[in-house]
Amino acid sequence: MNNYKSNLKSKLLGILKFAVLIISCIAASFVFVWPLWKFSTGVPKIYTIIVLILLCSAVIYFAVKKIIKTPIKKTIQFFVNLALLASGFYLSIKSVFDERQLLSILILVIMIILITVFNILMNRIKNEK
Repeated sequence: MNNYKSNLKSKLLGILKFAVLIISCIAASFVFVWPLWKFSTGVPKIYTIIVLILLCSAVIYFAVKKIIKTPIKKTIQFFVNLALLASGFYLSIKSVFDERQLLSILILVIMIILITVFNILMNRIKNEK
């Protein structure tokens, strides 16, 4: 009988915890989400600017934090790879819009070769020291 009461008590406590969780989620949606929704529908341009500023600030913060922790050679390697990728994709897309599809494919192949050669050279430089 005592085991049955403790089992019932634990189940009722679990149901109560679940109900409190549901109620707190609903309350949080009214406290946080509803004002943000009202603000975003009321003045969407200002809301978009604020969200973009916050998002860019977070990206910059985490990027700088990561860059500070990484060695300089890895940072240089990352940014050179990023520049090669961005310029390769830009030139490839521009070639497609200029109706030069074969040149676009050639640019992508050259981009892959350049990135591979650069990374091999950087790894050799790392291994020499």
